[in-house]
Amino acid sequence: MPTYKKNCMYCEKLISGDANSCPFCGRSDPFALRCPKCRMEIGKDYAACPGCGFPLSVKCPKCGTMVFPTSICSNCGGSLTVTCPNKKCGEVQPFINEKCVRCGKRIK
Repeated sequence: MPTYKKNCMYCEKLISGDANSCPFCGRSDPFALRCPKCRMEIGKDYAACPGCGFPLSVKCPKCGTMVFPTSICSNCGGSLTVTCPNKKCGEVQPFINEKCVRCGKRIK
């Protein structure tokens, strides 16, 4: 069923309302912030996920600053994501995960 187009919250381009990632900027979850561990919708001002209790502040591996766990560090612009090594999965997710959130394969 077709959906209305919505603006990506990162690049503001109009994309399909059922998209899981933005085809223009490539960022995942283009309409809402989600917990990197359980995928529950969260707010930018949350200290921890209300669903699983995951702390919503991570240390950037590039600059060492504590930042909100999105795909890019808000301080230096470095990547905060890794791709699942399972060729059938390929889920892009936060670098802090030890296992893939989709298929469960070990990342580190």
